[in-house]
Amino acid sequence: LFAKITNQMITNCKECVLEGDESDSLWRKDPLALIKNLESCIQLNSAYQEQYRATKETLLTLPKGKQFDFSETLIFGRFDLFCRRVYKLIDMFQTIHQFTSLSQHRFDGMEPLVKSFRSILEEFQIKRHDLLDFHNNRFDRDYVEFNVRISDLESNLRQFINQSFESIASIESSLKLLNKFQSILQRENLRDDLESKFAVIFHNYGLELNQVQDQYEKCKAAP
Repeated sequence: LFAKITNQMITNCKECVLEGDESDSLWRKDPLALIKNLESCIQLNSAYQEQYRATKETLLTLPKGKQFDFSETLIFGRFDLFCRRVYKLIDMFQTIHQFTSLSQHRFDGMEPLVKSFRSILEEFQIKRHDLLDFHNNRFDRDYVEFNVRISDLESNLRQFINQSFESIASIESSLKLLNKFQSILQRENLRDDLESKFAVIFHNYGLELNQVQDQYEKCKAAP
C-alpha cells in the first residue's frame, strides 16, 4: 500500500512540474517558477517521510496495536531517487536563470561568456533527455559533463567579475556593481566570491578615510 502511495506521489509531482505539458516543455518554462514547483516535490517527500516516522513512533507507544514494520527503502527508495533527479534539475535551472539574467543586464564584455553558455546548454538540449525520467542514467552522465563545463565557464566569469572591480575607482560604484551581481548570481561558489568583495571594498573605504584624515591634519593649521 505504501509503495502505491509513493508511486502516486511521484506521478502527482511530475504533473505539478509539467503543468499539463509534455516533458520537453520544461526548457521553455520560467526557470524561477519551475524551480519553485521542483522544490515543492522535495518538500512533499520530506513531509511524507516525517509523518510516516512520527506515526511509527506513536504506534510504538501502543504495543498491542499494529506496528509499522516495513522496509523504508522499499517505501521511500523511489521517491528519494526521484528527488535526487529533482535536485539536479534545480541546480541546472538555477544556472540557466543566472546566465539568462546576466545576458539581460548587458555588462560590457559579457557577451562571449553568455554565448559560451548558450552553446553548452544547446548541446545538452539536443540530447533530448526526458528530464523527469529518473531511471535514465544517460542524463546523469551528461549532467556531470554539463557541470564540468559550467564550472570552467564560471571560472572565466569569476575573472570577468574581478576585472570589473579592478577597473572601478569609486567605492560607491563598486557597491552598486556588487549589488547588481548579487541580485543575479545564484550559485553558491559565485555568491561566496561576491561576499569576499565586501571586505575588499570596505578595506579600501577605510584607506580612503585615512587619507582624508591625513590630508585634514596636514592642512588644518593652514587651510
